[in-house]
Amino acid sequence: MAKENFALLIGELQNEPKVNSAKTIAKFTLRTIRRNDKYDTPTVKVLDENLIKEVETFNKGDFILVKGIVLTKDTVKHVTCPSCGKRQDIRSTSTEVYAIDVVNIGSGYVLERFKEESNVVRILGTLCRPPEYTTTGGENKKVALCKYQIA
Repeated sequence: MAKENFALLIGELQNEPKVNSAKTIAKFTLRTIRRNDKYDTPTVKVLDENLIKEVETFNKGDFILVKGIVLTKDTVKHVTCPSCGKRQDIRSTSTEVYAIDVVNIGSGYVLERFKEESNVVRILGTLCRPPEYTTTGGENKKVALCKYQIA
């Protein structure tokens, strides 16, 4: 079966990109906006050495266009209670965008200008288990959620 996994993000760089000492991995966080005026802060990972050189020229506040793929992985977070000192392992899923291309489109923009373009994700695959339907929010602001796993 053909798979499609594509993300197009336009957002404001939240802090200076982090590049490891071997210059093999760069990471940065964008602030993007949805149609409903809610903000997201996706983490972008860059593994291509030519793109890493480009990322090193980015500055906080620059607007960055990212074309990439979405990857998720199961993680375990180790949390220690500050009151009793008990350690607890919490299972969660982390989601990252791996960059295929990055472009600095400049600074001085208003993020709301990119509402329609700032979060485009297309993922096709096979459903691995039945979807889980829930709601969240208060009495007057219920939001329907659907959680599902695809491969």
